[in-house]
Amino acid sequence: MKFKLLYFIAFIILLFTPKAHSQDILQINDLTGKKGGTLVLALLSDPRTFNPLVASTDQASASITTMMFDGLTQINVKTQEVQPAIAKSWEVSKDGKEWIFHLRKGIKWSDGMPITADDVIFTFEAIYRPDVETPSKDILQINQQPLKAAKIDQYSIKITLPEIYAPFLRQMEKSTVPILPKHKWEKTLKEGNFTTAMGLNSEPTDIVVSGPYLLEKYIPGQRVILKANPNYYKYDKNKIQLPYFDKIIINIITDINSIYLKLLSGELDLWESLRPEDYSMLKDNAQKTKKAQLNVGKLGISPAPEMLWFNLNNDLNPKTKQHFIEKKKLNWFNNPLFRQAIAHAIDRETIIRNIYYGAAKPTYGLETDSNIVWNNATLTPYEYNVKKSKEFLKKAGFTLKPAGRDKVALFDSKGNEVKFTLVTNTKHAARASAVNLIASDLKKIGMSVTVQLLEFQNLVVKLSETFDYDAVVLSLTRPDFDPSAAMNVVLSSSGMHLWHPNQEKPATAWEAKIDELMNLQIKTYDQKLRKKYYDEVQQILHEQIPIIYLYSPLAISAYKTTLLNMKCTVIEPRCTWNIEELSFK
Repeated sequence: MKFKLLYFIAFIILLFTPKAHSQDILQINDLTGKKGGTLVLALLSDPRTFNPLVASTDQASASITTMMFDGLTQINVKTQEVQPAIAKSWEVSKDGKEWIFHLRKGIKWSDGMPITADDVIFTFEAIYRPDVETPSKDILQINQQPLKAAKIDQYSIKITLPEIYAPFLRQMEKSTVPILPKHKWEKTLKEGNFTTAMGLNSEPTDIVVSGPYLLEKYIPGQRVILKANPNYYKYDKNKIQLPYFDKIIINIITDINSIYLKLLSGELDLWESLRPEDYSMLKDNAQKTKKAQLNVGKLGISPAPEMLWFNLNNDLNPKTKQHFIEKKKLNWFNNPLFRQAIAHAIDRETIIRNIYYGAAKPTYGLETDSNIVWNNATLTPYEYNVKKSKEFLKKAGFTLKPAGRDKVALFDSKGNEVKFTLVTNTKHAARASAVNLIASDLKKIGMSVTVQLLEFQNLVVKLSETFDYDAVVLSLTRPDFDPSAAMNVVLSSSGMHLWHPNQEKPATAWEAKIDELMNLQIKTYDQKLRKKYYDEVQQILHEQIPIIYLYSPLAISAYKTTLLNMKCTVIEPRCTWNIEELSFK
């Protein structure tokens, strides 16, 4: 009888042993926190999708999906080190072209199914499918050749590269390669419907995740509610399962001033992207308001500068068989002398002083001063110089002529007056004010510029689908300091090649040269050689100036002093990149 009792006790112990012991968990040995509670965040607009492969083209969507999906690796944004995630370890061949990843055994999707090598292989299949529109496709190609993923066993995969790919490990993280559940989406992918999978009308239970949080509810125009993934594989020093928060409520608040009021009233716990022009106001009010308990801090120069670019897309609209914009405008915009003239005509310092109250710095190239490793510091600034601007225009064949009473206008060599529309998004007061100042600056060189403000989602459609715009001022989120993070913007074949996307072959010799150099820099592990190639890319972009870089605002964030494990950086997401580690004190 005693033996039977012992067997019964042993069975009970096995039955109730914590799952952490049966999983190949990731334990963070220097992390402690408090379990429970709800974190309240905000977004300025609704997400467009919950599909992580598609979400990276929309900031609101990406900020949510990066909390829901993990990659093989993860980047410690604070230290810039590559660390294990779903893969617990890896090794590389001597020639640097074959990588073997060993996955954590026993870890599960949020629906309880095991995460295996099949899911990794499926993810690569989805990325490379022609009918799946994702920036990851451009990033994960070398000389337009894909990486090849093959299953070794249930928990091991081999990824073969056509050439050495320097940022390979960095690109295996969740923003570029979010691991997807094969059992959930294999049929959808085969049917050619994966791009629309995990849409906003999806049932929360349909969105199976590997990351710290899963979707509980989405109410359009109001909020997104996430809840802790009960099967998450990360644990803290004391073997407390992450994430710490039970829920995250992300309110859709389209007015930035309302966000500030909620921060000061204590209704909002964190806002990662404080406008530089509002820094002093919010800091002063936070000190006066006991309820706020806010830490308002400058993090450094943002790696995401404000940019102006022209529509250089000379393709034909497949529906109308006409150019997307007027031919005369294409002729102006495609002339580098015209663009250089614009660069010299913009008074960056006045914009920074009057709109940003000094909380920004002029920028003249692809990389800002915050990227101390990869920035080409030898570029000559396009200083504000109206005389020089007019000289460039004269060299390009433009002439200033009287055009009515007390008016002088700029005309091209065919007698067309230079008029165009400069568009930006609504609900960004500083950017809208800057665009109006730019229009005033360009008036001084005879250009007639109409300012147009559009809802952000409508602007995205113009930039990525209809291409019916003249020029735009905007900034792009920068997920990493490595040059590979710029691949989807500078490669001519990319859908994010802002001024002329999706080129079948480079439209210009200088774009072909940039393609060549970008492919060379990712095919060596020699950092000095990579820097040499990337410096040349920056120099070409500086000379040809398809993008006119304007200024880089300070990166500023505000969060409650009661939050623990905050490791904010200038890279976005600035304070939630380690969302699973955040807790209340």
